[in-house]
Amino acid sequence: MKHGTTKTLRVGCILLAIFFLFSAFALLTQPLRATNTVTATVTVGSGPVGVAVTPNGEYAYVTNYNSGSVSVISTATNTVNATVTAGTNPFGVAVTPNGKYAYVTNYNSGSVSVINVVTPAPTQAPTSAPTLTPTSTPKSTPTTAASPSPTVPEFPAQLLIITLVVSMVIVLCAVIIAGKRRSAHACSEIG
Repeated sequence: MKHGTTKTLRVGCILLAIFFLFSAFALLTQPLRATNTVTATVTVGSGPVGVAVTPNGEYAYVTNYNSGSVSVISTATNTVNATVTAGTNPFGVAVTPNGKYAYVTNYNSGSVSVINVVTPAPTQAPTSAPTLTPTSTPKSTPTTAASPSPTVPEFPAQLLIITLVVSMVIVLCAVIIAGKRRSAHACSEIG
């Protein structure tokens, strides 16, 4: 192996080591997996049993068995936005796929309370069916930021682009250095 080739390989290896260190540092700055620890505690009514989250993730509906109510929790702030009166001993809760209604089963009253999710009122009487008139339009709820996700985030596209650009620059530098060394070596042999 010629002396110039050896130097080129050394420079290439150093540049690759720098690239791998950069990549490792970039990946280490990513958040780690969830640690399965409690991040917040929200005080609701007595005997919370069931919980359902709206499809958009903005609210969680918690049935309070002993209180006869449903707590509406904002997932962005982890605070109770409203407490809705339900039937006797509300147990299970489900939110419709379109996110407009929450259906609450009332264990000891043999009924289901239907809650209008779009506009939760602080104290709403239980109903057996949604009461909407064809001419009325429901008010939209204020948009809030989504709650933090306990899962591992996806690899950011910006970081991927930066990694690719840096790797291309490193390879380009290695090629330029190797070319200069070859031309310098060829000139020294001619002269």
